[in-house]
Amino acid sequence: MPPSPANNDYKPGFATALMLKDLCLAQAEAAAKGAVTPLGAHAEQVYAAFEAAANGALEFSGTINYVRRLSTARRA
Repeated sequence: MPPSPANNDYKPGFATALMLKDLCLAQAEAAAKGAVTPLGAHAEQVYAAFEAAANGALEFSGTINYVRRLSTARRA
């Protein structure tokens, strides 16, 4: 699909840094309400690692390549 971020080399649309900010806010609110959100916590960790690898300005969906690389490295 032409408008897909993957077809645009994951150039900024909704940046990873913004997605991470939103995930952190969601996790903080969940914690304040006593909710346990293991998938949300894992997503926050993945986005934090992706951002720490100098990808904060990339489109957030670029994390798929990061996760694929991790998966490939674990199989090797």
